[in-house]
Amino acid sequence: MMVNNIALGPKLMLLAGLLVNAAPTLRNAANTGPAPASFAITGGPCTATTVLAASGGNCTINVRYTPPNTTTTSARAQITGTGAAATTQTGPTFDGN
Repeated sequence: MMVNNIALGPKLMLLAGLLVNAAPTLRNAANTGPAPASFAITGGPCTATTVLAASGGNCTINVRYTPPNTTTTSARAQITGTGAAATTQTGPTFDGN
């Protein structure tokens, strides 16, 4: 999963980069709790000290899915940091099957 810091207008271009200040986590599809145990972060350069440049920096979160059965399961990645409009950023839902 790729995490991008994209400026949306001239005002945002003046901001410093996005500082990720906690390890990325996985959430359930409804964003109400942890992701199912079948999903796990296995690495990637997006860590608790990553700085994403204001002009389009990015990093990757590697996620592994181990299917418990043939049912589709969903999760979201979440990062916490400073420099964005909101402290917590949650990505779109992704499915494993």
